[in-house]
Amino acid sequence: MEDHPIPQDITGFQFKLIGSMTVKQFGYIAAGIIMGWVIYILPLPTLLKIPLALLLIILGACMAFLPVAGRPMDIMFSHLIKALFSPTQYIYQKTGGKISHEPPTTTVSAPLQPQAIAPPPEKKSGLSFSGFSLFHRASKKPPAPHEEEGKGNVKEDVLKKAYKEAQETALQKELEIAKKEEEKNEGLPSFTEAHAKVMDLSEKLGETLEQKQALEKELIELQKRLSTQKEQVFTPSDQQAPKTETQNVRKIADEQRVSSGVPMTPEAPNLIMGIIKDPRGNPLGNILVEVKDAEGNPVRAFKTNGLGQFSSATSLSNGVYTVSFEDPQNLHRFDTVEFSATGDLISPLEVLSMDAREDLRRSLFS
Repeated sequence: MEDHPIPQDITGFQFKLIGSMTVKQFGYIAAGIIMGWVIYILPLPTLLKIPLALLLIILGACMAFLPVAGRPMDIMFSHLIKALFSPTQYIYQKTGGKISHEPPTTTVSAPLQPQAIAPPPEKKSGLSFSGFSLFHRASKKPPAPHEEEGKGNVKEDVLKKAYKEAQETALQKELEIAKKEEEKNEGLPSFTEAHAKVMDLSEKLGETLEQKQALEKELIELQKRLSTQKEQVFTPSDQQAPKTETQNVRKIADEQRVSSGVPMTPEAPNLIMGIIKDPRGNPLGNILVEVKDAEGNPVRAFKTNGLGQFSSATSLSNGVYTVSFEDPQNLHRFDTVEFSATGDLISPLEVLSMDAREDLRRSLFS
């Protein structure tokens, strides 16, 4: 069994000239090139004819290959020209009679009265019952229009007056009821008692909030004191010999300053400086140094340089301070130092760390 051939668009078929380019597209390109060449050979200024020639060539290529909103550019261009010259504004023109400026009148329909249902008529020759009723209705005279308008206006005035009076009476009743309820609520003892209870509760709530804030402050102070008490605080000792292995923190005398590695002494009072070394005497860099006051609040924080030296740039206030050291790599441990600033020069400090190697040496040779 043979397959059915695939249906093709015969009406929209276009001849292909080169590849997928149709004859129509080739015509647009050729027209753009020819018009550009004509503009180029005309005796016009160079700055004018070259852009015009390029514009015509590009326009021809766009008309051939560039789609606009999924449709060929030539079709969209033709639609644009049609839209420009087609009317897009519509003007209303009145036709018919004159508009009456009289106020509209409404008529109130009278209540319907029950009517007796007539029995079905017998079939007879001649005119039917429906035809007779039509002639009978046509014989009646219509009521005069002036009489109907007068009746309608009178009824409207009466209804408006009655509606306004009903609204006024309803509003007066609501105002009287609201005033009575306010007087009752003000005179009731339960209202005054509830108001007094609310005021007492608000006062008690304010007192409890104040007590809570005071307790929170006391707890914060106690936590700070406990944190300072947990740390074992040491006082630096005076240096007796150039090398002592039993003391981890000691003051550096002026004659031992150069040998300890401290380049200078403090030039202003209450300045703290020193050097940090490992148990073998090697300087330790990047060690965090934190100075706290007697209440545990940090007042200075700095880091040792590559030579293990540290110093404060500004003077401390008089008082008792603690200095703690911390190694970010957790390879060395340090003792916390306490000193007092009294307005005099503070001797530089030499801090020796404790590590695993030193602990092993002490355990073997102790």
